[in-house]
Order: sequence, then C-alpha cells, then structure tokens
Amino acid sequence: MSNRAPRLLLVGLALLLAVADASAQRSCDLISSSQVFYVQRDDARVNYVSLPRLQCDDGTYMEADSSVTFEATSFTQLFGNVIFRDPERELRSDRAQYFDRVGRLQAQGSVLLTTLEDGSWVTGEDLVLLQVTEDRAEEEVTVRQGRPHAHLVPRASTDSPAVSDSLGAPGPEPEDVAPPDPYEIDADVIHLVGDRLFQARGRVEVVNQSLQSYADSLEFQQDIGRVSLFENARVISSDTVSGDNLDLRGDTITMSVPNNQIEEMESRGHAQLLADEVDMRGPSIRLIFENEEIESVFAVRRMVAGPESGVGPADYPDSLAGPIQPLALAEDFRLTGDSIEADLVDGELDDVQAFRSTGHEPARPMICASTA
Repeated sequence: MSNRAPRLLLVGLALLLAVADASAQRSCDLISSSQVFYVQRDDARVNYVSLPRLQCDDGTYMEADSSVTFEATSFTQLFGNVIFRDPERELRSDRAQYFDRVGRLQAQGSVLLTTLEDGSWVTGEDLVLLQVTEDRAEEEVTVRQGRPHAHLVPRASTDSPAVSDSLGAPGPEPEDVAPPDPYEIDADVIHLVGDRLFQARGRVEVVNQSLQSYADSLEFQQDIGRVSLFENARVISSDTVSGDNLDLRGDTITMSVPNNQIEEMESRGHAQLLADEVDMRGPSIRLIFENEEIESVFAVRRMVAGPESGVGPADYPDSLAGPIQPLALAEDFRLTGDSIEADLVDGELDDVQAFRSTGHEPARPMICASTA
C-alpha cells in the first residue's frame, strides 16, 4: 500500500462508513482510530478498524475495541467495550451490530441502556433498539435474556399541574422537592416505546416504595400515569409506620398513579382484598386513595356500563358475568350484596354497607355494619 493509501482510506471510510440512510440521511465520520485497513471483495469493500470512534451528524456516537464495516450494506459490527450514544440514551455492551440504513442496533453481553435525561436504566443480555425513521415515529427497545431488570424513574403525567404550568408563565422553583421513587422491575422480556410506554412480560415483579406487584405481564403508560397488571395479578402494600398490610389480587389490576401518587386501584376477575380487618371478594373491587391512604373500597357484582354503551351481560368476561356476589368478611360480621362499600378513617375501617339492586331500581342499602 502506498503512502497515500492510509489517507485515502480514511477519507473513503469517512464517506462510506458515512452512511447513506435514505430515510434520515444520517452521516457518520470516523473521527479517530489506532489502525485501519480494508479488504476489497468484488465491488464491495470491508473496513477493519481498531479502537474506532465514530460521530454521526444526528448526534449518534459509537466506539469499541474494534469494528468491521461492510460498505455495500452500511452494516457495522462492534466488538469489545461497545458504547452507542444518541441524544437520548447511552448503550454499553460486549458486542453490537448496527444496521444503519434501517436504524437498527442489536447488542449482546452485559447490556446496559441508560436514559440520559432522568437516569432510568435497563439491563439484560440481548437488546434490539429501533431508532426513529420516516416509517417509525417512536424509538422502540426490546431487552431479553439474563432476566432483564429495569430501574424506571417515573415522570410527570401530561395532564399534571407541573406539566400544565410549564406551558404558561414560569412560576417559582419548587423547594426541597424529593425525587420520585423509582420502579424496580424484573421480567423475562422488557419492551419500551419512546418514553411513554413501558411493557414487561414473563414472571413480572415490581417494587416501588412499600409496594410490591406481581403478574404475568405489565403495561405502564407513563404519559398518563396508569399501570396495568395482567393475569395472576397481585399488589401488596405494607405501611412501615402503622404496620397495616394490604393484599389485592385478581385476574387484572389497574392502578392510577399520576405523578407517582396512588389515586385508585381496581381489580377485575376473581378479585380479592385482604387487609388487617376485612377480607373482601367479588368480581370487581375498587380502592380509592386520598393522600395515598385508602379512603373507600367498593366491591361490585359486575362492571358498570351505561345504557348507551351497548354492553350487556353477554359482553362481560366470564369472571365478571357470573352470579357471584361481593362478599365482605370480618371478625364480627359477614356481608353479601350486589355491591359493598367500605369507608375508612385515618386508615382504619369505619363502616361497611351492602347494597341490593332490583331490576332498574337504584341500589339501596341492604345492611350496614359499623365498626365504631
């Protein structure tokens, strides 16, 4: 190779490594390396680089111990101490493959993906990252193998006061605001869509403050603050101050947690609530919270559907359409009815009422048990 060859090779590599992504027109330059050589195969060239450092015009940065780039397909293999960073996330792994034309990154071995803005991260052994393109409006990430784990920092819901105020005149900076408690999530597969949707499936386990949740699969809509647990769902809450325990179970459990504050929980299908003073069961159980303390509990015979919805008993899931009535059990009483309502004061059970519905008449109290 002549003396001009290394310089020509670097120029050629900068242009051809340089990516010709038809959809995003991404261009990447080799900004440094310790050694570069290429092999010409027919009409295509394969570039071999030691300690490559690549910078793309869309803000993407890549580095590794070594790389192999196939110019004809804009495909790059990265080996050893891989770092892949874009404006939103940073990936570290043992190996990676980057398909530039379609914006696809695959990584294997000790994978760690970190969100730069809030510090959320996901670990696993195998990752696929799909970047935004003309045909893909949001970035998608799938992590599997090695029992993936996520450290998820919740963000403010889009309808929260903090977000709404940010659209108007700036207000005073909040003082001494504690950071939100993160969710620690383990599952067989973790999938993210942008920064709005988090999904997990396969023996899902979640820990957040004193709350532990379990299910076969999970969906966390971060933009609206809604958590859904599907199949064999269970939520356990332990109050470290009062010592009170809550155990909610069901086929499906949904939680409304705007701004990381629990406002409501609902269990549907074989629902059961176990608490220190009462055991409540029914097709559907709903818990209302005030300042993260349970204020009211409702158990109903079936889902409520307005007459205009066109939904009838035949449309209900089997677990909700059956004849099973809500049931409340305590040390000194047993209640059944078409619906049961329990009220709590300062976290203590105050009274329980059972209601009965006949035909199209409104529900009326059937029996009341006061714990006072």
